[in-house]
Amino acid sequence: MSDKGINQLDFAVSIAILITVFAFTVWQLSDYYSGHIQSKDSLQLESRAFNLWEVAFGQEGIPPDWDHSDEVTRPSLGSRIWKVPVYLEEYNDTTGNYTIEVPVSAGETHGRPGAWKDSVIAFEDGNALPTDIKNNDGNGFIEEFEVLFETEMEGGENKTVEIYYSQDNTTSVEHEDLTYSENATVNATVFSPTDEKSVSGNKANSMEEWTVEQVRESYGIEHGFRVYFSSENKDFSKGMEIPEDTDVEIYSATTLYQAKNGTIEKIKPKAVVW
Repeated sequence: MSDKGINQLDFAVSIAILITVFAFTVWQLSDYYSGHIQSKDSLQLESRAFNLWEVAFGQEGIPPDWDHSDEVTRPSLGSRIWKVPVYLEEYNDTTGNYTIEVPVSAGETHGRPGAWKDSVIAFEDGNALPTDIKNNDGNGFIEEFEVLFETEMEGGENKTVEIYYSQDNTTSVEHEDLTYSENATVNATVFSPTDEKSVSGNKANSMEEWTVEQVRESYGIEHGFRVYFSSENKDFSKGMEIPEDTDVEIYSATTLYQAKNGTIEKIKPKAVVW
């Protein structure tokens, strides 16, 4: 074979190799950018779901007590549950079932006394104790009051009882008729209240009266959405039907909820977008 023939063959092989490499490179880049675009869309959905959850459940709304206001800019379900730790110490090596009485200062929140009277309840190790309250005159919201709760104390025992309250006026704790035990050999130390994020049953009831379009407009939403939660005695949902033929993103996080009987629950509200 002549040198000319060999050169032509080498040239043809080189061209074929270049075409193959070029095609492979284009395919790889196309796949990369396609994946990049899909990733960007997924991140956008995740961000929308998180933001919707924060607006619907993580914030209290505008104004924060919108469920008691005639002028509402944005409804939200977020609220607060307050916890007052009470440290008990038996000092006489005596065992007994005692009714302890301690003062609680709920202060004011959103321009009204900080506790709804029928939300006050004492818990020990996650179990509700017989509870009563004194000095609870007023329109249902109270600021300074005494809480009585019944508990069993072993000789020399020390433990913590937690008193909970909220401003959720859908709660209706069945308070007992308790009397302070004069013979209680128990020292009680009351700590300052701390608050944790929660979902309000009263706000959920109020938001149920809003239309989907009203919620969409107040939230500035231009995409499909649904927000919902379930508790032991309350189911809430607002938004559109979740489609089956499109990508959706769900965000959920744990928060507290005070049931109608005062029980404190952990729930996981969800925000869905598409």
